Amino acid sequence: MSRFPAAFFYGMGILMFLILFSSLPNYAWAQGAPKPSFQTKQRQDYKDSLTRVASDTRKPQRAERIRALNKLAVECSSKEIVAADSLARLAVNLSEKLKSPYWLFTSLGTLGNQQLTHSTADALTIAQRQLAIAKAYGNPKMRYSANYFLGKVYHSANNRKSALGQYLLAESLAQQAGDSSYLAVILNSHANLLNEDLRDEEAEKIYIRVAEIYTKLKDKRNLAVVTSNFGAVRFRLGELSLARNYWLKALKMMEREKVDSLEMYSPLLSLSLYYWYNKPEKPDSAIYFGEAAYDVAEAAMNYDKVRDVLIHLATVYNSKKDLVAALDCQTEAMEAEKNYQKIANQEEYNRNLVRFQTQRQTLKAAEEKRRASRRELERNIALGGGAAIVILGGLLFYSYRRRAALEAKARKATEALAEKRLQEAINTLQVRTLEAFVEGQEEERGRLAKELHDQINTALGILKVNISALENRMTERLNGPNDDTAPQFA
Repeated sequence: MSRFPAAFFYGMGILMFLILFSSLPNYAWAQGAPKPSFQTKQRQDYKDSLTRVASDTRKPQRAERIRALNKLAVECSSKEIVAADSLARLAVNLSEKLKSPYWLFTSLGTLGNQQLTHSTADALTIAQRQLAIAKAYGNPKMRYSANYFLGKVYHSANNRKSALGQYLLAESLAQQAGDSSYLAVILNSHANLLNEDLRDEEAEKIYIRVAEIYTKLKDKRNLAVVTSNFGAVRFRLGELSLARNYWLKALKMMEREKVDSLEMYSPLLSLSLYYWYNKPEKPDSAIYFGEAAYDVAEAAMNYDKVRDVLIHLATVYNSKKDLVAALDCQTEAMEAEKNYQKIANQEEYNRNLVRFQTQRQTLKAAEEKRRASRRELERNIALGGGAAIVILGGLLFYSYRRRAALEAKARKATEALAEKRLQEAINTLQVRTLEAFVEGQEEERGRLAKELHDQINTALGILKVNISALENRMTERLNGPNDDTAPQFA
């Protein structure tokens, strides 16, 4: 009977723990289950169908081909940067041949979004060209789309004042045109800009407008994302409980609407940080949401987010005195940092490769133009008559060939120099990255060795004190009572 109360309370504790976590949202699909967007086979079939249309070179199908090239470039933009850039440029060239302002504007938008990730200067040139087409064509939707993209370029270049001006202009034009869905997109980017500048009250008002628009449009997927951003604003304003409720509401909406899993990372990590900072004595909720955020980031192979959440989990486990789990998180964070640097180096290499291919295409276009001018010159010479014209043509041809040879030699030297500089830049970047990684690894090893040394010294000191006390007790027992009180024997 003495064991019954302890077993009863132990069972009740387990039951309360299960009831608590059963009320939290279910993120089982984020732990290895397929994403709720395209399945792998469906996405591959979709890309194959786009490839078939994009490969059709018949003239009547040129508009469909441009549309397919743009969609295929968007599909390849996440992992195949070079292919996406080439497809977008091909769509721009076909649009120029078709002489269609609409398709040229659309193709430039696709190419601009590709350039926005690795060349802000090229993206700015494309945005200005888009704006010129929109003004010449007189289409209101083209106008506010061009202003919005120009604002995104300025935002990416950290020119916040110019970005804010373009966003406001695009909002005004979209509101005049009555395009509520595009207005919500522009307002959301505007609110994000204010959110980054910690202008919380202004961002809150705009987020409310965006939420109202999405509510009218019944767009629950984007409404869930806006709700998560609204929770971040509430958190910075000090309304912690309200922020937590917004994040939980956003997660439930995202799970119900099958939003892309990476969108759930921010509210999950925010909830983990909330429980950690507000209830550090009960880290189970922080660990639960942190591990869910880790699963989401790992499924998306976003290693910088994986690294951040692992560092947070290591801190939580360390406070929980679970040193093994904390050390595992730190080790995995170092591995995630290594993978992130590897991907960053590959992306930098791809960006340099895109720049090199762009320069090569420019040189190729100049070479084609030069060849066309040479053919025109040769045809004009052939039409002339008379010996004098023939002699003069021969002299001109000889001088032209000599100049072409010198230009070819200079061009080859320029290309060789450009390739050499590009390779040197790539080698320097790789060496610096490797040195930084090795230095960080050595510092981490030294720190861990120092902590282990301090812990071992402390444990040895405590053990030494305990052994000394034990030796004193054993000595007293072996020596027995004092000689004065011992019995005397004859």
